[in-house]
Amino acid sequence: MAETNQALTDISRAVVGLLQSWSLDTDQMQNMLCLPADFRARKFNKIREGSEVLPDDDAVLRRAGYLLRISDALRTTYPRNPEMSGRWLRMRHRRFRSRTPLEMILNEGE
Repeated sequence: MAETNQALTDISRAVVGLLQSWSLDTDQMQNMLCLPADFRARKFNKIREGSEVLPDDDAVLRRAGYLLRISDALRTTYPRNPEMSGRWLRMRHRRFRSRTPLEMILNEGE
């Protein structure tokens, strides 16, 4: 049980730190994590502060895993420019039919 709580704490910190480094607003962060529509901003702020963890929900944890893998891929692709991951997220790409990865994730999900 303690290992599960520690894992959730670690994942929560890593993902929230990542989303903050991408300069996303609270609504975008909640959407990126597939948090339920009734998830309160106050509770999410506690997660951002580190006093709470992400819900132990399969969809939320799956999405968190995807976001962390995207971050790892961008860190490998741009090893000398850590700010590039936030820029990449907002750049239009041919592969995404001239949409940004952020638009794709927010509008189309997984």
